[in-house]
Amino acid sequence: MEDRMEVKYITKTELKSRGWSEGMIVRFAPIPDSEIKNRRYPGGPTIKLYAVEIIEKIEKKEDFILITKKRGLLSNSALKRVKKQKDKLTDYIKNIEIEIPLLNMNELKKRAIYNYNSFNTATISFKNFDSNEEYTKFVSRISVNFLRHSCDRYDLEIDHLFGKVGKKESYLLLKNRILDLISEKYPELKEECNNQIEKLK
Repeated sequence: MEDRMEVKYITKTELKSRGWSEGMIVRFAPIPDSEIKNRRYPGGPTIKLYAVEIIEKIEKKEDFILITKKRGLLSNSALKRVKKQKDKLTDYIKNIEIEIPLLNMNELKKRAIYNYNSFNTATISFKNFDSNEEYTKFVSRISVNFLRHSCDRYDLEIDHLFGKVGKKESYLLLKNRILDLISEKYPELKEECNNQIEKLK
C-alpha cells in the first residue's frame, strides 16, 4: 500500500485518453504495474494500474513515437477519405434528375387525402378541403408530402443513401431540392414547402 501512495498510477481508461490504442497497450505495456479491486463492481475484474513514470519513459521510445506518428497519418488519411466520400455523395444528389408529377390542385388534394386516409385511422373528408384556414394548411401539408413521396426517384435515392458516409447531409439536400421543385411547379404550395425547408435547418 505504501508503494501505491508513493507511485502515481493511471488506469487503462486514462492510458487510452493519452492516445494509446488497445494494440499499443498489448505491445508496450502488456502487464500492468499494479491492480486493485473494483469497488464499484466487487464481483467484476480488477482495475489495472500503470505507473506514470514508466508510461512516460515508454512514450519517449523511438518505436513508440514512430507508431503514434503513423496513427496520426492514418487518422488524417481516414478524414480525407470521409470528406471525399461526402463530397462525391453531395455532387451525386445535386445532379439527380427529379420529375415532379403535374396535377391540377383539386386532383392533387383528392389524391393526397386518399393517400393520407390509407395510412391513418383518423380519416379526413374529401369534401370542403378549403372550408377553413387550419384545414387548408393541413391539406397543403399532406399534398406536399404526397408529391415528395410519389417521386419514385426520391424513395430510390434515399434507399441508395442507406449506410453511406454523409447520408444525413445528403438526405437533407435531396429533400430541399424536391421541396424547391414542388414550390416551382405548384406556387399554391410554396408557403408549405418553405415551412418544411425551414424545419430542416
